[in-house]
Amino acid sequence: MAGNFYLHECGELHIDEALCVFLPLSVTIRTSDHYATCMNARIASLAPVFQAKLGWLVGHMYSRVGTPDWCPQVENDVAFKGRALATLEKVTNWVPDKQLEQAKKRSLDLTLSPEQLYQEIMSTKSVSKREILDRALERALTSEVVMGARPLSPEQVKAVQRAVGSDQDLKPFLK
Repeated sequence: MAGNFYLHECGELHIDEALCVFLPLSVTIRTSDHYATCMNARIASLAPVFQAKLGWLVGHMYSRVGTPDWCPQVENDVAFKGRALATLEKVTNWVPDKQLEQAKKRSLDLTLSPEQLYQEIMSTKSVSKREILDRALERALTSEVVMGARPLSPEQVKAVQRAVGSDQDLKPFLK
């Protein structure tokens, strides 16, 4: 877990129970008054490898490279975010999730250029849950295996599809 450091119980070191240090909770002490007391009360030290790990964990939480930021010296936050988004829009082709999922179901030619691949994905028609249900109903209702010797006619299939599609209990699932 990020922000925690576990110390296992160890009778030899007088650590009588498992401990978990919650790193974001810091306690400030005045070193001129309390450092010697803390050092005298110390019962154990971390092995070098765990000193490094603890240092990394604390550094990961608090460290920051001391350089001046772009904001607010050059432009304000709103202008900067706009600049970043505009840059992303220039170099990134965003694809709607549904279209990407449909395109993945087809075997895409990954040897295409990025522009061609983008066009291929964007030309993929997104199939709605309602269309998937309608196709499944049509296959089942016109199948002799399912319906026996009396499969439904296309008009009857459409009537069943309309009835199922307008069912109030199913509407939330067909969006």
